Amino acid sequence: MNGRVQRGRWRVAASVCLLAVSIPAAAWAEERIDASPSNRYSTPSIEIDQGEKVMFRNGDVATHDVTAEQKGPDGKPLFASPLIERGEEAEVKLADTLATGQYGFFCSVHPQMKGTIKVNGNGTPKPRDGAAAPGAGDGSTPGAAADDTDPVVGVRILSSAMRATRSAGVLKVSVSVDEAAAVTLRAVARPKAGGPLVTIATGRLAMDGAGKRKVEALLTKAGRRALRGRKRLAVVVTAKAVDEAGNVGEEAHGRTLGVKRGKR
Repeated sequence: MNGRVQRGRWRVAASVCLLAVSIPAAAWAEERIDASPSNRYSTPSIEIDQGEKVMFRNGDVATHDVTAEQKGPDGKPLFASPLIERGEEAEVKLADTLATGQYGFFCSVHPQMKGTIKVNGNGTPKPRDGAAAPGAGDGSTPGAAADDTDPVVGVRILSSAMRATRSAGVLKVSVSVDEAAAVTLRAVARPKAGGPLVTIATGRLAMDGAGKRKVEALLTKAGRRALRGRKRLAVVVTAKAVDEAGNVGEEAHGRTLGVKRGKR
């Protein structure tokens, strides 16, 4: 009886080993990009096989994402993750479609954050174009066309008074979209003539459908310094909208703070 039990255990162990060998490593392999304080990627360089998924985890207190520096024939980033908050994790969409090579990425909110994905020759990249639309062929929505239309986003700076903006710690903005989308805001200014652009305020919101909403973009530390002791400052805010299909739309609006209320 003991001999039979031992032989049975050996067969089970052998079957498990055989099963493990038969499953491609890429089936469970998964690389991850991490963000850490303050405003940096703690894994700025990763290597993946073709067809391998990439995840992004935000361990920083600020909001970050992963956006490809290179764009495809459709004019959109080759890969990108959604903007996520501290402790959240999300997939870097379309990273598994990359062919062998090196691809740079950055954070759309903090462009100084940069990194590289190296794709080796192992595996096979997943198709980027021509894939079946969700539901096609399964009887749910036969022949449904893929959404490749960029969302239309509008943005307008509502704040005009320098002192009120600095005191409240927010830049008031109006945002509109023509469909459901996640919107990120980034306001920049040039405090010193000839100096670098500084991010003075950031914000994000989720629009569950077409419409308009007033938003308060939080001033950054650099923004508070830029507004301190000044009579006026030219500001440009950019709104980036990403719909559920990953299409991206952008719009910008400029205004000078410090002039009389109601004038731009």
